[in-house]
Amino acid sequence: MFVGRSWELSALLRALEKGPPQFVRVLGRRRVGKTELLLHFLEGRKALLFDVDETTTPVMLGTLAAQFATQVRTDPPFLRTWDDFLDAVERSGLPLIVFDEFQHVLESGGGGEGRLRSRWDRRWRKSGPSVILCGSSIGMMRGLAEARGAPLYGRLTADLRLRPMEYRDVRAFHPDLSEAERVRRFAVFGGTPYYQAMSLKGTLEESISRALLNPESPLLNEPTLLLRSEYGDPTRYNSVLTAVGEGCHALHDIESRLGTPHGGLGSYLRSLQEDMDLISLEVPLLGRSKLGRYVISDPFFAFYYRFIPKERPLIEARKGDDVLSRIRPQLEERAGRVFERVALEALVRAPEIGGRSPRLRAWGRWWNRTGEEIDIVLVGEDRVWAGEVKWSSAPQGTSLVYDLLRKIPLIEGRGQLTVLPFVVSRGGVTDGAAHLLEERGGFALTLEDLTGLFEGLERAPLHGS
Repeated sequence: MFVGRSWELSALLRALEKGPPQFVRVLGRRRVGKTELLLHFLEGRKALLFDVDETTTPVMLGTLAAQFATQVRTDPPFLRTWDDFLDAVERSGLPLIVFDEFQHVLESGGGGEGRLRSRWDRRWRKSGPSVILCGSSIGMMRGLAEARGAPLYGRLTADLRLRPMEYRDVRAFHPDLSEAERVRRFAVFGGTPYYQAMSLKGTLEESISRALLNPESPLLNEPTLLLRSEYGDPTRYNSVLTAVGEGCHALHDIESRLGTPHGGLGSYLRSLQEDMDLISLEVPLLGRSKLGRYVISDPFFAFYYRFIPKERPLIEARKGDDVLSRIRPQLEERAGRVFERVALEALVRAPEIGGRSPRLRAWGRWWNRTGEEIDIVLVGEDRVWAGEVKWSSAPQGTSLVYDLLRKIPLIEGRGQLTVLPFVVSRGGVTDGAAHLLEERGGFALTLEDLTGLFEGLERAPLHGS
């Protein structure tokens, strides 16, 4: 099932519509939908698509010869070397060549990347086919071209990083569900298409059971497999994610939990953040950067590491129903946490906020040392919006607004900008709360209002894009 990815498809189209041959890299972690994106993009196009196996060079060349023969409808060519393969590709005369899982070429040690570079430099960059290299080993694919001396340094004409989908695209997986139920599915399965596909049949609880709560469940070992595919030994990375998932957010707390000297986790945290899109370091917007905290940024991994590692013995003992009974009371809390993210996404992309074009410069959360928090802060050119987000189905009253108004002066002076209040509540607000917000130049949004914003975004380009 292919949904969303309109921006990525447009980026590929723009890159390959340029005049001379193009050299494009597409990278993204395992399961994020790279192959489906390429297959969708290649529909109706004249191209060769090669799926590179994890094997030795001689076997790899034999497999590529068979794939070549199937696509050009000829007998498989005999390939002794990478140059033999590239000669056959060149003779086909097709204008686009795509390699999926290209990191296996690097792993094989057969020098295929060097021969491709030589062919590109000598002929293809002027009169040959365009080339797309796609891979899921982030480190290898980045190392392919990003440092002086790398095999393809200076040769890429376009670069596309595929990340998990945002909520606005995930909604399309569930066209027949209510908006609240879509949020719940996103809170558990996140924006990775393969994971989200596990939630297409049955109730959310049934989907969780099938995907995670049996020894044979398809996602039970997924985080470990993902980390192993990138790092080889996933132990340290898995430990970091488990610590953060179970509530350690300050660097000191993570180091203490793992028994690591101060500074000993820097490379692990950076890689999980920059390479894998699994962790983010949040700092309070208009607050003190020293109060930064690490969170698991992917909803599926946040759910997984909150519940699964500590329940693994019961799952292996086929007591998944017992595990589900402990997870069930916390599903609404998970949805509430992710609802803040959903609301932020809608507001950041919205063409207007409170009747004004926002022209946002920054957005995020705010908190201080004493434990005060504001769920969403939006910084525009001449004003700031500060808001609370509530997942409760009951309308929010004036007490919530008064508490928000109490906290606003704590941030109001930092940027010398006017701060306006707002509330996003699944169940809306009372008349009194709405009146109080309006008096202060603010506004309130319901879940239904967010639905309207997302449906408007489906018909219009992203704000600020």
